[in-house]
Amino acid sequence: MAGVTALECALFIPDKGTTEDNIKKIAEAKLQESTVKERCDSLVKMYREVAVRKQPNQELWRAAVEIAGDRMSNISTMETLKKCSERGATTFFYVFDYYNPKTFGPFSELIPSSEAFHCSELAYVFNSGVTAPFEFCDHDK
Repeated sequence: MAGVTALECALFIPDKGTTEDNIKKIAEAKLQESTVKERCDSLVKMYREVAVRKQPNQELWRAAVEIAGDRMSNISTMETLKKCSERGATTFFYVFDYYNPKTFGPFSELIPSSEAFHCSELAYVFNSGVTAPFEFCDHDK
């Protein structure tokens, strides 16, 4: 069993100062060198179209987070599970998308989104706040 959160890299990309150039650099790092020039612009355009639908007031930040999440976690997690499955193992994949900002204490204020980000699921796995103690509410339970 393996999984990711809805916005895997939101914790690692500051919401201030994200530019089109930042997004292109992240996208270029995702693509193999031979395909960078051909596909980078269309890839960035696709991620920005999704970002503007999901979070229009933070479009550039959201696109950067989505690209980085796919590059650093989402794709490799799915590829690992696929290889395990091809070898006969039973596999399960999850996307954790429930978010209570209290589970991350003051760090929650750094993220301009109300979606689960890297480590958000840990409070529910270990029955404890990630960076600060907190009481589970009825909705958490």
